[in-house]
Amino acid sequence: GQEVLPHDEKRVPTIDMTQLDEIENSPDSVGQGYGHTVDVGSDPAGKMTFDPATVKINANETVTFINEDGLQHDIRFTGVPAGVDANDLNQDAWDTQFDTVEVTFPEPGTYHYMSD
Repeated sequence: GQEVLPHDEKRVPTIDMTQLDEIENSPDSVGQGYGHTVDVGSDPAGKMTFDPATVKINANETVTFINEDGLQHDIRFTGVPAGVDANDLNQDAWDTQFDTVEVTFPEPGTYHYMSD
């Protein structure tokens, strides 16, 4: 099976999609009625936060990014697996608290992302 592992690292947030032999029966980070979620915010202002730091999903599943603080955030992919166009995944800025954007991860591999 294929599993996707979105997570952020110090200063270089990533979505890490790793091919694994087993897919977990219970996905991480299922809440707020959105399925797989990542809360996007800043604490303090100007220091981006992504919560949870790790989410495991299957390839071709969707992660919903939730604007937690109402400040302007976007999602920009700075590194993607071969054959994936980062422009297809990038999300324009949104600035309404609790609004969401969704990204579906098509291929196993590592997806590096950031928010301006």
